[in-house]
Amino acid sequence: MSMRLEPRTRPEARPQTVLASKILQLNSLELERAIAQELAENPALELVEGGRCQVCGALFSGDRCPLCARGDDRYLDRSWEGLEEGSGEAWDPISQASSPSSLADYLLMQMGPRLRPQELAVANYLVESLDDHGLLSIDLEELARLAGSSLEQMERLLSILQEQEPIGIGARSVKECLLIQIRYLEEQGRSQPWVREIIERHWENLGRGRFEEIAEVLGITTEEVEEALGFIRDNLNPYPAQAYHSSDRSPYIRPDVIIQAHEGGFIIEIPEEERYRFRVNPLYQELLAKRATKEEEREHLREYMARARLFISSFEQRWKTLRRIMTTLIEEQREFLERGVRHLKPLTRAELAQSLGLHESTISRAMAQKYAQIPQGQIVPLADFFDASLPAKDLIKTLISQEEKPLSDGQIAKELTRRGLPLARRTVAKYREALGILPANLRRPGRKARDGEDK
Repeated sequence: MSMRLEPRTRPEARPQTVLASKILQLNSLELERAIAQELAENPALELVEGGRCQVCGALFSGDRCPLCARGDDRYLDRSWEGLEEGSGEAWDPISQASSPSSLADYLLMQMGPRLRPQELAVANYLVESLDDHGLLSIDLEELARLAGSSLEQMERLLSILQEQEPIGIGARSVKECLLIQIRYLEEQGRSQPWVREIIERHWENLGRGRFEEIAEVLGITTEEVEEALGFIRDNLNPYPAQAYHSSDRSPYIRPDVIIQAHEGGFIIEIPEEERYRFRVNPLYQELLAKRATKEEEREHLREYMARARLFISSFEQRWKTLRRIMTTLIEEQREFLERGVRHLKPLTRAELAQSLGLHESTISRAMAQKYAQIPQGQIVPLADFFDASLPAKDLIKTLISQEEKPLSDGQIAKELTRRGLPLARRTVAKYREALGILPANLRRPGRKARDGEDK
């Protein structure tokens, strides 16, 4: 038996496929940046009757910005000079400029004055590595390796990050987060005795409600321990990212897909499909048709025109793919859209890909970092359509909001099982933490209990 090596040709991805995949993955803000960059670099590409909205700053085609047309009527067709006389309203266009679009942008803006030029990329990698709570869960040495940085540089950047607002950002644990906030309050002269020491040395006992043990070690009364716990509840936030998202700085999330109820079914609207209409610049076509044009120039024109056509076809492919995926996804999750999150059907991207005859990676790219406005008016991540934990999380949040006294994770697990959602206590704790809710020993009694006390 002999073995022969035979050459095999690997299928190469066509430029259109590569670009279409890249464009499919972009969310609405990234899409706008990509369009602006391509329009700036390729004179053969034109946005038909396009411009930039003087109100919201969005690129659009046609006579009216479709984003503002869905908003406040006072802003329809408004231009810099187009204010109505005698309206008494002084409109400042600068006030319409958007604030940093994400927490990462806000943090980098604060860190900027203290960063060296070569540190900007590493700092960006650092802030993008924070989890949804604003904590850094990845090992710093591993993060430095991934970012192509030294550990010393990463430690310096983390130190700078932890000095920014919201206070406690960039901590590597809830305990460190609270200690950062205590240090800030101490500098402001607003701390209380024993709080730092209780968090620093007795964190586990505090979480388990072992106030007598803490009091005995510190030589204080249990009442003083409870006062310290009350100060922690009232003044410290274990999840600092919430302080950003709950403030006025929180950006408006622009939906990539709008789902509306219509005659017993649903219709899909893709705002960007309305906003952007492209064409190849007619002047380039005329120049290419002229025989007097030199061959070198004609080749230059062909390259730009081919690039423009590739860009246009990739965008058309984006809309077709996204619409096709959303049509099937809506059919699968009809009860979720009609009756709410408790009726979300377990569904994976692989199952959806199989039903559509697409690759799973195509589904993942189409869903990545995108949002849908559902019929109830909420704007939710498209990833929520695949998150089987949402029904349980919603019920956990409801149970805790209605509790007369703080429920333990075990008690919540029993109640979920009684209601047809059997979960282990550890899973309940995991979901509770994902919701940014403290354990029972660190929560205040619920509204019902406080109402009873007031009476």
